[in-house]
Amino acid sequence: MTIAKDPLKDLELLIHSRYCIIFVDTAEEDRADTLFKHLADHLKLPFFSWTATKGLRREDIKGAVYKSADLSTTLMHIEHSEFVAIYHFSGIADYLEDKLIVAKLKDSAMQFSKNDGVIIITGLDINIPDSLKPMSAKLNLPAPEMEEYRNLLQRIIRDLHIRMNVKVEITLEDMNKILNNMKALLLWKRKRFLPESLSKTVSFPRRISGGL
Repeated sequence: MTIAKDPLKDLELLIHSRYCIIFVDTAEEDRADTLFKHLADHLKLPFFSWTATKGLRREDIKGAVYKSADLSTTLMHIEHSEFVAIYHFSGIADYLEDKLIVAKLKDSAMQFSKNDGVIIITGLDINIPDSLKPMSAKLNLPAPEMEEYRNLLQRIIRDLHIRMNVKVEITLEDMNKILNNMKALLLWKRKRFLPESLSKTVSFPRRISGGL
């Protein structure tokens, strides 16, 4: 198992290395979900999440895919739709005891050996079935440290620059202020907090490139 020093960078590397399934060892489902959402934003891919109670949901669309609370149906949908995206599955460790589910998981993930899509499965000490091991990687998500917050903030600022074609100026004092606020919040709340925090503490220059 690889211990992630920079989870976003490590996940991106594994995806580009064409691992079709990534098992992330963590009990922090909300934190992991937020990281995967930002990963999808960075890769310009849609993001889907699945739980047994809510089914398969796309981040930017209300409601779940029809009958997707059933895991078997969801895996068949992913296979037949051939839709390239980041798919996060939470709480499916027990399902991996079912050989039919494992076979459908393999079939649905095989397509991602040719593109940047991936199925990410989170949980603690998940036993990876032998048939999935050749196409899978396992990553341990350690407790968050200040460096992770710093990397996340820098990536968000960089993505803002790319998307909006603006220059973001931030002082060391502002950076530390935002990082301390980030440390005080849960990661799933943090993503909602950042735009407001940036607007209050980051100086956007009068001259903006690209005619915006």
